[in-house]
Amino acid sequence: MGRRGKETGMSFAKRAVLYVARKRGKTLTLFLILLVIATAALSGIAVRDAAATAQLNVREALGGTFTLRQNMDDPSKWESREMNVGGVVAGTQQVFTGERITNDLGERIMGEVDGIKGFDASWSNAGVPQTLDGEFLELVSDGEDDLEDAFLQSYGDFGKTVPLTASTDTRFDAYFAKGYLELIEGEPVRHDSGDGVLVSERFAELNGLSVGDAFTLKQSSVYDSDELKDTDTVTEVRVQGIFREVAESTAGFSGWSASNTVYCTYDTLASVRPTHKDDGFDQITFHVDDPGDLGRIVEDVEASCNGSGDFTVSFDNGEVESVTAPLENMDRLVLWLVVGVLVCGAAVLALVLTARVRDRMHESGVLLSLGVPRGLIVGQYLVEAVLVAALAFAASVPLGSVAAQGLGDGLLEYASEQVANGGEGSGGGGSVRSDGATGMTVADSSSFGLDFEPNESLTDIQVLVDGRSAVIAFGAGLALVTAAVVCSSVPLLRRSPKEILGTMS
Repeated sequence: MGRRGKETGMSFAKRAVLYVARKRGKTLTLFLILLVIATAALSGIAVRDAAATAQLNVREALGGTFTLRQNMDDPSKWESREMNVGGVVAGTQQVFTGERITNDLGERIMGEVDGIKGFDASWSNAGVPQTLDGEFLELVSDGEDDLEDAFLQSYGDFGKTVPLTASTDTRFDAYFAKGYLELIEGEPVRHDSGDGVLVSERFAELNGLSVGDAFTLKQSSVYDSDELKDTDTVTEVRVQGIFREVAESTAGFSGWSASNTVYCTYDTLASVRPTHKDDGFDQITFHVDDPGDLGRIVEDVEASCNGSGDFTVSFDNGEVESVTAPLENMDRLVLWLVVGVLVCGAAVLALVLTARVRDRMHESGVLLSLGVPRGLIVGQYLVEAVLVAALAFAASVPLGSVAAQGLGDGLLEYASEQVANGGEGSGGGGSVRSDGATGMTVADSSSFGLDFEPNESLTDIQVLVDGRSAVIAFGAGLALVTAAVVCSSVPLLRRSPKEILGTMS
């Protein structure tokens, strides 16, 4: 009996192979159906994995920041003080008496709160760049002579001013950290960089500057007074590094563009604008190790710093959401696509296999009458389907690799359009914010803020069909084939050989 079962088992496997080889038309039809299902499923799974990876990259790049600012809204932090000019009282002015934002404050917070990887305190103002001989340096122009630029030119050398940004660590400056600017030569500016500055690649090329070269900065002559002339503020600096603009940007005036921005230390900017040296930094932006831990870290910082009420702590995920929204929409689209393909594929596959079983009902009845177990007959049908499925799955890997990238790019473009039309992604706060009306990224609380076009490279997806995607797709495919074969074989399992042969006759 064991020998007969072995022979029967061998014969059913052999019959399965022979049937697949002999019925080329039916085999090809089943192969194409399974190929479409496998390719679509494999592509969908690979795209979802790529979208998830892209979302994680975006959140790591954009989502892990919070900003500390002076609490200017507390009336108790302000007092009136006499304003002396040349030893003569010239009136009174309101002075903020709370704790100022300093580099020491940032280091203290980093020491007290776990999970912070770095910070940058910043202060923006304007200055006039000149050669060591006192000649104006050339400014990078965007080619647009608008009314605002003409207005600036009418105020003497104020039209020659450029944005000066004092930074404690340009590595964590909002524009550098988010990938809008990239240091391509030299070293970043830190709080102890002395007279070192960063200039843009275009500004350096226009003025023949390289790392190590020196030039001067001074305040505009429009601020001249009896006590302080612009010539008193001339400060020599040296090029410590050169950066490149990775993303396109716009500014209120062409002279205040990213290409003309100079990054320096607080002491340098205080030397150029001495009347503001006691103001402190405008804000300090912290970057955390894990964006998912941001809420806890912000609570710890608030508990640490807000006892005095001198500061406000804010964080906003608006920019993160505006960038990840297309990826999330695409993820949902792909999920529905995969589900739809599997459902439709299962229905079509069941119909095809049911037709195959019906066409072979007489053959099945004969085998049953000869004593072949029903399980072996259904097993033969399953082996036939699995053989074809294996070929289809193997062919789907190269096809899926090509189709997945195209599918991902197309769905991402569609999802981005849907987000844009729906007006999603607006937000505020933090060191930068996403402007829902323009889709640009805007610096907060600074007249020198830049508008950057969204960094599309953050949402670029690289779709790869890896082993994990293949295993998931093939596993689901085999389960689908098995279920379809079993369902299509129900009539065979429920009827006796006599009923089957009687029906066929």
